[in-house]
Amino acid sequence: FPLSLQLTGLAEALLPISLLPLWGSLMGRFLGDELPLRTKLAVLGALCSIAVIFLPVIYLSGDNEFDRPNWLMGDVIAVLTGIGFGGYSNAVRYFSLRHP
Repeated sequence: FPLSLQLTGLAEALLPISLLPLWGSLMGRFLGDELPLRTKLAVLGALCSIAVIFLPVIYLSGDNEFDRPNWLMGDVIAVLTGIGFGGYSNAVRYFSLRHP
């Protein structure tokens, strides 16, 4: 996570990590959990917030404000960090249910 802060902007680094419930619910869905409608709506809202943060950076990458040498690598590291936290929370839940 600190590496993503060095390579990209603060909002781009913190958003994917703060969306831990999104990553956890998507992984849980693939593991067989049924998502209620309110969770599906929350996932849709989270995906929209990702678009609001990342699309301007992608489209305006030629401007001086967004010229960071490895901004894409920082974004990828931040997303992988958030997904890793989501995977960890699902693993803890899985093992606590099956091995009390």
